[in-house]
Amino acid sequence: MTTACMPRPCSAIWGDTMKTGAVSKNYAIEFYRILATVAICMHHFYGFPLQYSNLAVCVEFFFILSGYFLMVSYGRERSRSAIAYGKKRFLRLYPEFFLAYLVLLAWIVVMNRTRPDPLVVIPEMLFLKSAGVFNEGYNYPDWYVCILFWGELIIYNCLTYNRRLFTRIVAPLLVLFGYAWLFGCGKGIGTLEIWDSFYPLLRALCGLSLGVLVYEVQRSGCMKDMKLWQGTAIEVVSLLVIVYSLIRDRNLWALAIVGFLFLCLVTVQKKGWLSSVLLDRAIFGTLSKASYGMYLNQVLLIAFTWRVVGGNTGWKAWTVY
Repeated sequence: MTTACMPRPCSAIWGDTMKTGAVSKNYAIEFYRILATVAICMHHFYGFPLQYSNLAVCVEFFFILSGYFLMVSYGRERSRSAIAYGKKRFLRLYPEFFLAYLVLLAWIVVMNRTRPDPLVVIPEMLFLKSAGVFNEGYNYPDWYVCILFWGELIIYNCLTYNRRLFTRIVAPLLVLFGYAWLFGCGKGIGTLEIWDSFYPLLRALCGLSLGVLVYEVQRSGCMKDMKLWQGTAIEVVSLLVIVYSLIRDRNLWALAIVGFLFLCLVTVQKKGWLSSVLLDRAIFGTLSKASYGMYLNQVLLIAFTWRVVGGNTGWKAWTVY
């Protein structure tokens, strides 16, 4: 089963859109965030004309972006403990998560005439789904929110313990060997979408670590003298690589992740014409406010559409995933 994700309410999900400073004004990030969210929803909408299984890999874009903004948050409040950070993240993510979950459960009870299984509901409501033990759920796409929360908490705790050790040794090793395991380990390229055991959490840690490395590259200043045409060239090539990867097959997922990596590298620093001119529009910041709700409620929307339209449209196996 395939899925992906995204959201807005805080630094981890769609990125820590800060209230002040340059980060909050980077509307190109918001544009790509909206685009990736729509792509993921399209991926889940079976029967949709542009429904491609490869769109699931767009979740990696959010992991990378989230890792970058986690570092931004850590850099601004280094004195904050991992527990304080986790509490703040939980309070930002959970209200909409909880509300969307209750609405979906109500739909299941009323429209599907099914009694939700407490052994599925309780772990999911506690942010434990796909974190290593509990894999079933009713609002299937929220696996991303759950493992993102725990992945961020793990990385933030590592940073508070020894920032240099994590950014210079642990993060690069996680990226190299973590993705090597996910894409290989004798099971082929589809391993990235296996939901048993620790795979989803490892996937989150790898993507978040890539975001940490994006921040470190920016902090090093090695791209500060990049010319506009150079940044634009990287943006365009990255987008072409991503699009090509998404419309082909899963064997190109690794290539798509490389495209997301370079796109994030240029976009967060506004080094290209697309990020600094064309997409730098406040309207994207306004529209992105709905992205988290869109992601959390996509199953309900798909189930509703399926019931109204019928046929092959919609998410059919939506009772328990």
